[in-house]
Amino acid sequence: MLLYLQKHAYMLRVAIPYGVSSANQLRALAYISDTFDKCYGHFTTRQNIQFNWVKLPEVPDILAYLAEHDMHAIQTSGNVVRNVNVTTKAFAGVAEDEVYDPRIFAEIIRQWSTINPEFLFLPRKFKIAVSATQEDRAAVRIHDVGLYLHRD
Repeated sequence: MLLYLQKHAYMLRVAIPYGVSSANQLRALAYISDTFDKCYGHFTTRQNIQFNWVKLPEVPDILAYLAEHDMHAIQTSGNVVRNVNVTTKAFAGVAEDEVYDPRIFAEIIRQWSTINPEFLFLPRKFKIAVSATQEDRAAVRIHDVGLYLHRD
């Protein structure tokens, strides 16, 4: 599911794999916000963005626009494997105290789980986190699967 009917409008959540996007993609999200929503979006705890006021007839246009900018809304809501959380710090992959770049592992998990038939209709949403620092910035212990990366 990528679209929810909430109390007053539809909500569309857009995937931002492990919280990484290009400047071009951010401009595309701003365009969607200005054109199809109320000029703002909400970044989620899973590092995605959701638009809370989209109109149902416009959703195909939004999805097409997302695809033009290498983005989608697949597995962003519902009982599926959600976006892999790598850190709550903005510098995942370049933080001085990381033993590995956690985004590499998040990408492997994303490719493995996205549109995998085994994970499309789970009994509940499933959350995975990866931490590559001594300090657990991804709160891995509160996730369904939490991975700590260590050298050796």
